[in-house]
Amino acid sequence: MTIYSFRPVVVLAVAVIAFLGCTMVLWRATREQDWRRSVLTCYIIWGVFVWLFSEMLSLFDLISFNGIAISWVIGIICILSFFVRKGGGSIQDFFRRPFETYRLSNSFDSMMLKIMGACLVLIVCTLSLIAIVAAPNNWDSMTYHLARVMHWQQNQDIYFYPTHILRQLHSAPWAEMAILHLQILSGNDRLANFVQLFAMIGCLIGTSYIAKLFGGDNEVQLFSSLAVATIPMGILQSTSTQNDYVAALWLVCFVSFAMVSIQEQKLAAYLLAGISLGLALLTKPTASIFAAPFLVWMGLALLKKLRGAIWKPVLVIASAILLINSGFTARNLSLYGNPLDPMEETTNELRYKYTNDTYNLGTVTSNVLRNIMLQIGTPFDGFNDLLTEIIENLHTILGLNPNDPRNTWFGSTFSVGHLTWHEDVASNPWHFLIIVISLLLLLRFRNSQARLYAASLLAGFVLFSLLLKWQPWHSRLLLPLSVLAMPLSMVVLSHYIRRRIVQSILVLFILLALQPLLTNKSRPIFGEGSIFIEDRISQYFMNQPGLETPYRKAMAHIPVNCSRIGLLLEIDGWEYPIWILGKVSGQYLTVEHVKVENVSKKYTDLDFKPCAIFATTQNTAEQITLNGEIYLKKFEKSPISVFVPLNAHTSSPK
Repeated sequence: MTIYSFRPVVVLAVAVIAFLGCTMVLWRATREQDWRRSVLTCYIIWGVFVWLFSEMLSLFDLISFNGIAISWVIGIICILSFFVRKGGGSIQDFFRRPFETYRLSNSFDSMMLKIMGACLVLIVCTLSLIAIVAAPNNWDSMTYHLARVMHWQQNQDIYFYPTHILRQLHSAPWAEMAILHLQILSGNDRLANFVQLFAMIGCLIGTSYIAKLFGGDNEVQLFSSLAVATIPMGILQSTSTQNDYVAALWLVCFVSFAMVSIQEQKLAAYLLAGISLGLALLTKPTASIFAAPFLVWMGLALLKKLRGAIWKPVLVIASAILLINSGFTARNLSLYGNPLDPMEETTNELRYKYTNDTYNLGTVTSNVLRNIMLQIGTPFDGFNDLLTEIIENLHTILGLNPNDPRNTWFGSTFSVGHLTWHEDVASNPWHFLIIVISLLLLLRFRNSQARLYAASLLAGFVLFSLLLKWQPWHSRLLLPLSVLAMPLSMVVLSHYIRRRIVQSILVLFILLALQPLLTNKSRPIFGEGSIFIEDRISQYFMNQPGLETPYRKAMAHIPVNCSRIGLLLEIDGWEYPIWILGKVSGQYLTVEHVKVENVSKKYTDLDFKPCAIFATTQNTAEQITLNGEIYLKKFEKSPISVFVPLNAHTSSPK
């Protein structure tokens, strides 16, 4: 193994040690009795650092190894210097607390708890192995998540640039900011998958803390973590470069400190709740939908307790949200004329519109029914077809269309899909069943806090269905709600069902989790395309294997010593593999989108003259004229073609 290949491991080790060190210092300084509160606080501080360093370094075009490394060193020193002199528990005490949290007196229960804890650690370790070995290969990552990271790294700032794929600009950027930092420090994308994995670990800790806030004992708190760790969609997404688990992390932090705020009414809790909500909005717009009911609950509860002093938490939370999102919204305002993204991208053939065209009872009823069905996919096609028919008949009875284009994603048709272990469409049938059972039992559960929490979850789901067009991959977008539902479900189930039965349910969850854990369609450990057998370049194309040959051949037709590539892509074109293949071939590319006709054309660099242009094969022209220079088509194999300057057309491929 070369020194270069050790670099991601070193960066990962330093990051983990630094995080644990900062958490320990924070715990000692604040004298927190619960170590999990300190962990969540440290997550929030690091989230702020990622945002702050990205914005500040961009002002001076300093997004580089030196700029990011120095920023993190300064940030960590600031944390340590601020808290290190304050008193508190010992180092040994800090590392002993997690084990004491889940200690039981009953020998059998204690043994079961240890086994479950070991299974939890094993799941996280297995996912960590997948994250560092597997290449990122999610469709959205290939088109915009990772592509935007490469443009930022190239431009040394996070500002907008000309692009045919506007999602690279207006999509909320926090998760990609974190990937940017890891990618620059490690020198490659080996750590890109860890942003979601770190978020999952934070959710395991945070949901266990929420269970405690509900009054759940040590065992129930562990149950909550295990229930989250075994969510199929969560397992599949935790090693990807999507952002749904990151959004879930910030929502878990927000809900945790919102509940703490209601109990304690302290400035620190308000500030942490506001910052985490700001980070959630900077990660994914759907976070605002899920957070809104919890924010209303928090506001009404504090109004009842604070009365005229309610302005204090309102000011703190609003200021935190606005400040954290100020740079991103200002860039949207400059490009689109409003602080929000356009929520729609269109071409002659595609229409990407996320919000519903109508908002009424029929819309929400149809979407609620169809979104529920996304959680119930089974391995039995006959049963899935029966469920599809039932939902279609219900729509007919209600006078609705299950494929109404006004509330259905462009080109999609409703059906209950076969249970599959793919991160875009996987369902969570057994977790959904547990949620339904716990909600029914909640009718008898005399805990007003639990009922308000459940009402907030349900309101978030209904609001999501009212606002957004139904999509076949909504199960992925609903992951934060599934995560937040687990602590409530475990608390309620443990109250009404014998603990041994709940333990048995979770053992079953662990066994059922083995298949998505080991046979992830995008990053399998076993079977065809195993990450330990498949070539890393081929892994990038796992979700579209038919693209590998065209992309490899296209790269072979770039003129010798050509490093300036122009892109002429469709709004769903795979851009990231071009960067990767160029780096593998020894070409450190400068890549810019050319002939951009959408609103981002205002950022076009008129002096950029590429020595090759990659275009989608929808462009049937045999030549392209750019800045007065003629480019002739040299290669074409769907879905990509290569154009080179007229004077380079006769040169042979590399």
